[in-house]
Amino acid sequence: MVKEIFRGFLSEATIEDIKENQETYEQTPIKNLGIDSLATMDLVLRIEDLVGREFDYDIFDIDDVSTVGRVIKLYEDFKGDQK
Repeated sequence: MVKEIFRGFLSEATIEDIKENQETYEQTPIKNLGIDSLATMDLVLRIEDLVGREFDYDIFDIDDVSTVGRVIKLYEDFKGDQK
């Protein structure tokens, strides 16, 4: 899942490191990994594509994708809401 979300945004080595040390990266801001504001929106669109539906942007908060842990949680929650 981490690979699906971050492929193309981060190097393969960084993605593998996140997968192996997810707790360590939990609070790491994605901007510290080189994901700027435009790429952040692309990341949100990637999550929508992976899940197959759109976020409700009236209630969406950009802070929901501010850290690695929040991105993963958003994906898991959004995918889980589909059931």
